[in-house]
Amino acid sequence: MALHNSHFTKILITGDAGMHGKHLVTFFSNFSTIIGVSRSKTSVSFPQYQHIELDISNIDSIARVMRALKPQLVIHTAALSNENIIKQYSPEKVEAINVTASGEFAMLCKEIGAKFVFYSTDLVYDGNCGPYRKTDSPLNPISLYSQSKLRAEKLIQQVGGNYSILRIALSYGESGNGQKNFFEFMVESLSSGKPISVFSDQFRTPLNAHEAPKAIKHLLDNDWDENILNLGGYERMSRFDMAHTIAEVGGFDKGLITPQLLSETTLSIAKDVSMNMDYLKNSGFAFSTLEEFNKNYILRLKRS
Repeated sequence: MALHNSHFTKILITGDAGMHGKHLVTFFSNFSTIIGVSRSKTSVSFPQYQHIELDISNIDSIARVMRALKPQLVIHTAALSNENIIKQYSPEKVEAINVTASGEFAMLCKEIGAKFVFYSTDLVYDGNCGPYRKTDSPLNPISLYSQSKLRAEKLIQQVGGNYSILRIALSYGESGNGQKNFFEFMVESLSSGKPISVFSDQFRTPLNAHEAPKAIKHLLDNDWDENILNLGGYERMSRFDMAHTIAEVGGFDKGLITPQLLSETTLSIAKDVSMNMDYLKNSGFAFSTLEEFNKNYILRLKRS
């Protein structure tokens, strides 16, 4: 079964200290009781929200929490995603956090009859055939993070049950956790007159992290059938394009932005993992454009 029935009274969200987790907690706490889990404390506070510190590399701890609380919906965003951080961990630890824990949550959701929503990544695609419309397009992840996400996807599919895998695009917005993401880095640099170098030949469909929870609820409300879905914005852009939009809206110096080519780096980066989001657009869901989001975001920064 796929995304359906959005009337969940108790929702467990992993990675609630991260950008996506925080925005999920903020949005869904308007409708449901929320249990947020992560390794670290969080500053988020809502009447219907409870935070639990949990090491998801410990599957016994996952089982205790899940069986005790019995959530009706689990949205699993927690993962090691930064390549530099991943390299600081042993392969076994990365596997435990990014793969084994995902399978454990899927298995326990199946056991207690809960819906399981898994945050995967657009980087599972090979980057040679974008924009991707179908989720059965060629998969050939080239980074350690995306490879672990694909292994997790396969494990979840083996477990079965009522699950949905969302292949999440490069996301932007306020991190809210003190760790600046690439979007915040670009805004801060350009607003301070600092030069930046960003890729001009890698393409994504950037996702507004503030509005992603609304999109998920929209899919739940509309009983979406597929078990694997792409979830990105409606604009195909490079980071160079994004930086220019930020500069245009903020009135910053575009001369500070230097284009960089993938061929100039030793990093393993897929060239074009942009996704065709017509299915979501045609269903009536509207995202703010990057320009619209920037106008509000930069205005708030200037007022603060």
